Amino acid sequence: MHYIFNCFLNTCRYGYQRGFYPCILMRSTSLLRAFSLAWLLLRLAGPTVAAAQPAATAASGPRPLGQLQQQFVDLRFGMFIHFNIPTYLNQDWPDPDASPALFNPKKLDANQWAKAAKLANMTYGCLTTKHHSGFCIWDTKSTDYSVMHSPYKQDVVRQFTDSFRDKGLKVMLYYSILDTHHKLRPNQITPAHIAMVKQQLTELLTNYGKIEALIIDGWNAPWSRISYDDVPFADIYTLVKSLQPDCLVMDLNGAKYLAEGLYYTDIKTYEMGASQRLAPGSKRIPSLACLPLNSA
Repeated sequence: MHYIFNCFLNTCRYGYQRGFYPCILMRSTSLLRAFSLAWLLLRLAGPTVAAAQPAATAASGPRPLGQLQQQFVDLRFGMFIHFNIPTYLNQDWPDPDASPALFNPKKLDANQWAKAAKLANMTYGCLTTKHHSGFCIWDTKSTDYSVMHSPYKQDVVRQFTDSFRDKGLKVMLYYSILDTHHKLRPNQITPAHIAMVKQQLTELLTNYGKIEALIIDGWNAPWSRISYDDVPFADIYTLVKSLQPDCLVMDLNGAKYLAEGLYYTDIKTYEMGASQRLAPGSKRIPSLACLPLNSA
């Protein structure tokens, strides 16, 4: 089935103070149909979320992790947009050498995404900046395999962050460690690969304003086979926190660890499209759950 982009709607499951919020996720080729359903399900889930607390000033320093986790949970409902080379090949894992010429949207309108999210009463958006095949949709200086070397030649991450902030929505980014185009894969990782990851994350966390959360994928997963030693977890986590101390770091493969604990992540994640499920009655860990729209 052909679709413009994968759109994910996320709720948070958390039991510190605010109770348990159900997961609401689907994928669809029709934005209006998808967000009409999303709005209905959101209303069934509970009352409209209150406005998020203002960001801390530089003088006050980074906020405690527990406060950041609670503020994330209070956001409750958001959009996760998967828009990249796979969109034009209708594949989750396309040819890693697919030509950048394939990426040539004619009517890309990030304002439409933001408007749809706002109308659905969402509070944030997250964009896939680079998926496993390695194509970057921002103005990166780390590689020629990017949107700036496609016919489109426009920074999609910039459009996304500007449009969502203009609508009063929080901004998050997704990034894949696994990168098949650049041969960042098991048993082939070099210091140059790690330097590239650090450069790309530095660009994303330096040039696009405040990023509420960074969702990292393809890292220490059974299917990626790239360990936290191959690409050092401590180095990457420290880099993110040094650039944006209040940015939450989420490992999208965190569900493989014990349910009642946070391991290598600030927020527990459940990718329901990959059969990951929160255990019934589990309410004590700050969590995110997501599922493609038309899989619900």
